[in-house]
Amino acid sequence: MSSKIAKNTVVLTSLQLFIKGMGAVWTFYLARRLGVADYGLWANILALIAIFGAFQGIGNSSIIFKEVSQKHSESSRYLGAALFLFGASALLICLGVVTLSLCLGYSGDKLILTLLAALSFIAVAPSLACQSVLYGLEQFIRYQIIFVAGSFLYFLTGIILVENGFNVWGIFTALSVGYGVMSLILLPMTLRRCGIINFKEAWPIIPTLLRLGWPLALAAFLTEMTLRFDRILIDRFLGQSAVGYYQASFNLTILSREVILIPFVTSVAAKLYSSYAHEKIAFVRLFEQSNVILIVAALGILGPCLVFPDKLIELFYGKAFTPAIILLPILILTVLPFFLLILWQNIFIIQGKTGTLFWINFCGTFLSISANILSLPRFGLVGTAWIAVACTTGMVLLSFYLLRKEKLFAFTKRLPKILLSFLVVTSLSLLLREGRDFPRGYFLISILLETVLYFLLLGLLRTFKQEELNWLGRQIQTLNPFSQTVD
Repeated sequence: MSSKIAKNTVVLTSLQLFIKGMGAVWTFYLARRLGVADYGLWANILALIAIFGAFQGIGNSSIIFKEVSQKHSESSRYLGAALFLFGASALLICLGVVTLSLCLGYSGDKLILTLLAALSFIAVAPSLACQSVLYGLEQFIRYQIIFVAGSFLYFLTGIILVENGFNVWGIFTALSVGYGVMSLILLPMTLRRCGIINFKEAWPIIPTLLRLGWPLALAAFLTEMTLRFDRILIDRFLGQSAVGYYQASFNLTILSREVILIPFVTSVAAKLYSSYAHEKIAFVRLFEQSNVILIVAALGILGPCLVFPDKLIELFYGKAFTPAIILLPILILTVLPFFLLILWQNIFIIQGKTGTLFWINFCGTFLSISANILSLPRFGLVGTAWIAVACTTGMVLLSFYLLRKEKLFAFTKRLPKILLSFLVVTSLSLLLREGRDFPRGYFLISILLETVLYFLLLGLLRTFKQEELNWLGRQIQTLNPFSQTVD
C-alpha cells in the first residue's frame, strides 16, 4: 500500500471517528430523550428509508468512482451523468417510499413522517453525485470535511427542534436541512474542480451506467433489506418498543462499519481498481493486507461486546433499554462477515460481475425475510438477531465459493494466529468477569487492557509479515494528515 492510502485512511478514519462519535452521541441522546416507543418509531421509519437509499444514483456511485479514477479528464462528463441519475432516482425513491408505506398500512402522522424523511433524498442527491466524482479524483478529505459540517448542522438543528417538543418531526426536518446545505456547498466546489458540465456529452454514457448500475442498485437494496427490514417486521409483529430495543443493539453493531470499514475500504478501493489491471501482484498483496486488517479489527470489536454487553447498553442507553442486553452479543457476530463481504464485493465490481452481486444479496434477503416472518411470533427478537448472523455469514460463504479460484485468499493462512489471539484474550476476560459486577471505570479499563493484550499476542505470534511492519513503521514516521499528498 502506498503512503497516500495510509494517510488518506488515517485522515478519513479520524474524520469518521469524529462524525460517528457525534452520530453515536446523537442516537444515545435520542434514545434517552424520546423514550423507547418514540425511539422505535424513529428507527422504524429510518430503516424504511434506508432500504430505498440503495437506489439513489441507481447503483452508480462505485461505477462512477471507478471510471473517474481511471479517466480523470472525463470527470465533468461523469459529473453531469451523476447529477441526472441521482436527481431522477431521488424522485423515484420518494414515490417508492410512499407506496410501500401505504402497503404496510401506515396512515396519519406515521405516513406523513415517512414522506418527510423521504424528502431528504432530494436534498442529498447533488452532494452524493459530487461524492462519486470527487472520490474518483481522490478528493476524499475535501468531501469528508463538508460532510462533517453538514452532519454537525443536522445534529445541532435536530437537538434544537427536539428540545422544543418537535421530537421525530424535528429529527427528519433537520435531516433535510443538513443535507441541503451540504449539497449547496459541494456542488460549486466540485464544478470548480471539474469545469463546466456539458450535459450533451454526459447523456450518451447514461445508458451504459444504467445497464451496469441496476444490478449494483438491486444488490445494495437487497443488502439493506437484509440489514434493516427486520425492523419493519418487528414493528408489525411486536410493536414500536421492541424496535427500540433491537435498534439499540443494532446501532452499537453498525457503528464499527461506519467508523472503521467504510473509510478503510473507500481509501483502498481506488488502488484496488487501478492495480487490478496493471499491477496484479500489487493487487493481490493489497487485498491480502486489507483482509488481515479488517479481520483483526472486527475481532477486536467483538471481544468487549461479548464480555460486557450489559455495561455497554447501560452506559450508552440507560436502564430503560435493559432488554437489549441479550441481543448485543448475538448481533455483534455479524461484524466479521459483514466486513469481509463489503471488501470482497469490490472484486465482483472490478470483474464486471454486478449480476453475481445481485444474486448473492437476493439469497441473503430472501432467507432473512422468510425466516423472520416464520420465527418472529415464536422466537421474538432473539430469533431475529440469530437470523441476521446466519444470513450475513451465508452471504460471505457464498462469495468465497464463487471467488475460490481467484487465488486471493492467502490471508487465510494467518487466520489461526488471529483466532488464537482473540480466543485467549476473550476467554481470559470472560473468566475474570464471571460473577463480578465491574464498576463503570473498571470495565472501561478492562476493555483497554484486553485490546492491548490482543495486539501483544498478535505480535508475539508474528501475525504480520516483516515487510508489513517495516511499511507501517515508515508510514508512522512520515504520517502528516496535512501533507500535500493527502487530498
